[in-house]
Amino acid sequence: MIKLKDFLNEGPEEQRPADKEVQRIVKAEAKLRERMLKLEQIFLRDARPENVKLAKDIKKVYKDTVTKFMREMIKMRKKMK
Repeated sequence: MIKLKDFLNEGPEEQRPADKEVQRIVKAEAKLRERMLKLEQIFLRDARPENVKLAKDIKKVYKDTVTKFMREMIKMRKKMK
């Protein structure tokens, strides 16, 4: 008979794949951040007020969405046992 506790115990074999995926996501986010910063610099080349606003807005949206996701994803991974 299979015991319920056998299903409740998660070991390193479940955590390692999660760690690998987290690392892949972190690397992809680093590339995305680099591209976003390049786009911001393109906006700032022509320092018209509307372009400066666009540069600020793109950085704010990135921080509000992607950065928030990354923080939450790391927190969730740490909760995994």
